[in-house]
Amino acid sequence: MDLGSNLRVLRRNWWVVLVTVMISLGVAALMTVRAQPRYVASVTFFVTTPSQGVSDAYQGSVFMQQRVKSYADLLQSDRLAQSVVARSSLGLTADQVQSRIKAATIPDTVLLRGTITDTDATRALKLTEAISAAFVDLVKQVETPAEGRPAPIKVEVVSGPRVSSTPVSPQPVRNLVLGALVGLLAGVGLAVLRARLDTRLRDALSLQRATGSPLLGEIPFDSAARSSPLIVGDAANSARAEAVRKLRTNLRFVDVHEPARVIAVTSALQGEGKTTLSCNLAIALAEAGWRVALVDADLRRPKVAEYLGLESSVGLTDVLLGDVHVGGRRAALG
Repeated sequence: MDLGSNLRVLRRNWWVVLVTVMISLGVAALMTVRAQPRYVASVTFFVTTPSQGVSDAYQGSVFMQQRVKSYADLLQSDRLAQSVVARSSLGLTADQVQSRIKAATIPDTVLLRGTITDTDATRALKLTEAISAAFVDLVKQVETPAEGRPAPIKVEVVSGPRVSSTPVSPQPVRNLVLGALVGLLAGVGLAVLRARLDTRLRDALSLQRATGSPLLGEIPFDSAARSSPLIVGDAANSARAEAVRKLRTNLRFVDVHEPARVIAVTSALQGEGKTTLSCNLAIALAEAGWRVALVDADLRRPKVAEYLGLESSVGLTDVLLGDVHVGGRRAALG
């Protein structure tokens, strides 16, 4: 399908896209309302070493950056979580503490940032304070040599702990925008899928592709056709009447050497307009000077006699059964 075909599919299935977007927005709104607010507290650590010479500055800087990366794992370790639980009374287990901690190094620096996420702002701040103290003590224990000399690496808190005054989640605007985008993409996908699974022929181009035959005519929709189906009177100058006349002309020149003398009009289902087209085509042919015999072969719901105001008590069935004899070249059955 090309771009034009996809646009026609979306225009025809606009309601699928709209319903999908509305459902997605509803789900996003419901999830936003039911979600618990979450607050984030943060603290920043500075990792340093005792004073060193200028010649060792570069090597020391590279060493410290590598060391900070290992401290990020230490900040999220089981040992630190157990230490926090032992020294605080926050009512959390070690696993719960560990799940709330996220550590990240700031690139090209010796700074380490820890963030703690909790559904309670006060508890998030207290937990961050406890983690800060426990982490500084844990680094001292890990880095202190066995001989009792001063630790070669020192960790200090340079920012925080502080907690956000507003929850970081849920974010209603972001959730609704994402919900609308997801719904739009899903709606477009459903519309295209529905069009691919639909085997009905909806336009002239699809009909030509399916049959491999040229299109003889295309009758436009006319709301007035329901009350005035025949192209007589005011309807004789309508776009529908001109389309029927164009069909008449095309039928005459389908085969120039052997013009069509018998034309059958049928359809797959009832109510698709075969009676209306048959009557109007007969009218258009008569306008062009042709002598027309219109035979209503619809044995289930014959309507030609009703459309033309003819007697309907005798019809094609009576002729086929031999109850009525048709003679003369100008005889017509309704």
